[in-house]
Amino acid sequence: MIKISTGPRRYLGRALVLGLILSAVAREGRPSTSDSLAVPDSANDVGKKDEGSQRPALNAGYVGTKMLSPHSGCSFLSSPINFCDQRHRVLIEQVIAGQRPNFNERYIVAELEEWPEFFQRSVVVINTRTGVVYPLPIDALSGPLSISGHSSGYGAVETSVDAKTFCLVGAVLAYRSITEGRFCFGFDGSRLTGYRTAYMTADEQ
Repeated sequence: MIKISTGPRRYLGRALVLGLILSAVAREGRPSTSDSLAVPDSANDVGKKDEGSQRPALNAGYVGTKMLSPHSGCSFLSSPINFCDQRHRVLIEQVIAGQRPNFNERYIVAELEEWPEFFQRSVVVINTRTGVVYPLPIDALSGPLSISGHSSGYGAVETSVDAKTFCLVGAVLAYRSITEGRFCFGFDGSRLTGYRTAYMTADEQ
């Protein structure tokens, strides 16, 4: 695991990337550690599929989102990403409609496009038997950063349908910090184990 240095050239590149995150939205509201199910207000209308479309046989339809780390609504602390908004609901529905489990027999680990100009994607874990979505507590995963602090490609998710862990490879942006390396997680249906991102300890800092 490689921490990004604070040398002048890398600091400039990092500042540009973080500037995008921090200027995107000013978060309000009190943080919560509840893992209660969050369902968008427009859950019956947003991302609705045509009558003739079908999900893979074993995939349950989307029912809501559970945040597993301190959060405000459907966003992690200091994050501009709202996993319950219309755009994310549509992306999640597309994954459920088109993909089969790729982790621990019943889950789909999926990347959702966030900032393509920076090759940044968020990551969610979807329980295909219940339709519940669990966002990974990061802002984005991208490929390794250059000396200027920019990525020239997407990061990678390593997983398989019978694996008990999955790994992110590249640069992870979480809670105003960027870390490069290979980060592996386990998930038992209620909590994440393995690597701890900055969001997972934000309430302890």
